[in-house]
Amino acid sequence: MLIATIGGNLEYDNSVPMHGSVIYGDANASAQYAQASTSSGHFEQGASLDFGRLNTALLGLSSSYGAMMPTDKLRTHWGAGTLTGGSGTCTDGFSLTAAQLGNVYALLLIGLACPKSIMNVTGTDFG
Repeated sequence: MLIATIGGNLEYDNSVPMHGSVIYGDANASAQYAQASTSSGHFEQGASLDFGRLNTALLGLSSSYGAMMPTDKLRTHWGAGTLTGGSGTCTDGFSLTAAQLGNVYALLLIGLACPKSIMNVTGTDFG
């Protein structure tokens, strides 16, 4: 598990990462931590993330997923929501609003034919 990615110099002195690793870009200026000094992970010098490029790529991917034809619509019964897959396209797509999602206590995905499902959630009023 990755718990932190730092683009520049890392100074990490007043906490102990218990699970996962820390990847930093330039230098590890932490007095307390050297390489491989977390309890279940490690500190590693690596390339920093280009957040601008990632943002552009993710917006494009989000747009293409948003254009998918929905496999099914949300059905609710007594506060539980059900989405049924099985489109045969190897990616089941579902469209629902934030309000619909916020009004269910459980969401059941039934009969998915493929290992991938995309839920396109629109709107800002959750519940």
